[in-house]
Amino acid sequence: VCSSDLYSADATTRRVARGIARTLPAPMTVIRKHGLAHAQVVALMARARAFVGYSESDAISTAMLEAMSRGAFPIQTDTSCAGEWIDHGESGLLIPYGDVEALEAAIRRALTDNLLVDRAATRNAETCRSRLEYSAVQRVARTFYETSRSQ
Repeated sequence: VCSSDLYSADATTRRVARGIARTLPAPMTVIRKHGLAHAQVVALMARARAFVGYSESDAISTAMLEAMSRGAFPIQTDTSCAGEWIDHGESGLLIPYGDVEALEAAIRRALTDNLLVDRAATRNAETCRSRLEYSAVQRVARTFYETSRSQ
């Protein structure tokens, strides 16, 4: 029997996940973000099944990007820029903030749909490589500043 880790900093997410954990055949560990050193967070993301970013508002979540790059399946509220990185239902799940039923359904899906999670891990690693690799970021930044100066 395999265990699952769910990395979360939100009390609602932890409560929902613990309720789900009681119904699953495999153990699940729900881990709070606060209190971990960055190296511990990175190690956790590398072995985590899912990453939940559940917030009322956010820009792009660097924690989500770190988790995606390490293979954790992203579940993120649709209040952030995550839609620019996640293709809902393919490379992650976008959920509305405040919809606890959608949050529960997303976590259940991430814990039970191995094909979705495996395909997303491959796709997200490539997305992160192509969009976050130093030379790619450098090209975008250079183009942005060159365009800004010419205006």
